[in-house]
Amino acid sequence: MIGKVEDGVLVGVIGYNQYTGSSCQMHFAGDKKGWFSRKVLSEIFRYAFDVLNCKVVYAQVASSNAEALDIDRRVGFKDVVFLPDAHPDGGVYLLQMFKEDCRWLRRGKDDG
Repeated sequence: MIGKVEDGVLVGVIGYNQYTGSSCQMHFAGDKKGWFSRKVLSEIFRYAFDVLNCKVVYAQVASSNAEALDIDRRVGFKDVVFLPDAHPDGGVYLLQMFKEDCRWLRRGKDDG
């Protein structure tokens, strides 16, 4: 897990699981709007792709969580499959991002 701390308070966290040696699943959670900066995005994808050496990162989002689905898509994840009835509130989207498609790896560390 990687956390974002502001003024001594944890405002966001990124978790990684299902690591296989070439892929992992990524989860985002935040308590404050705007915690998800370009610098944070650069670091979390750098960790997945350069430190863990993943070729692809996956995200799993409940269809009822429109905000998370929108964020994942804007960050660069692409839909792979929709699994109907895989969640108590409906279905689940499985999304992926390949290392070569990750625009956050090309950003400098001082981008905010």
